[in-house]
Amino acid sequence: METYMTDQFDTGNNEHGKFCKPDGSVSAFDTDSYSRAVKRRIKEVRKEKKVSQEEMACFLNISLRTYQEKENPRYPEKCFDIRQMGQIADAMDIHIGILAISEASKQALIETEALATLIETVIPQFADELKILRSRLATYGWVKR
Repeated sequence: METYMTDQFDTGNNEHGKFCKPDGSVSAFDTDSYSRAVKRRIKEVRKEKKVSQEEMACFLNISLRTYQEKENPRYPEKCFDIRQMGQIADAMDIHIGILAISEASKQALIETEALATLIETVIPQFADELKILRSRLATYGWVKR
């Protein structure tokens, strides 16, 4: 569900505002926590792919210091922009969703896998289609558990 930034719900005590959903309710989404999670995931994937911070900084055409600040979870306000996120995903040959997956997206993936398992059990003739679906889920970093 979409969320919109609004000053109406800004507490004034945070560096970030709360979000108002279209129905008027306030979202519990915490931008700082999300930023930290994305930064940790970028670092984790970068290390898995054996890519150095220097290489990423060069690829993004930013200084090493700037890259380090953007990747460091201690600085949630210093984030990679969407263009840089796309470049990072391309550099590491992964889907951008692997870097920036939210709790809502994780839940959607869990539900999709549960539905695929049900279909596999009830309607086995869709095995080829389920292979395609699971292959697609894998591009989001989802592995059947």
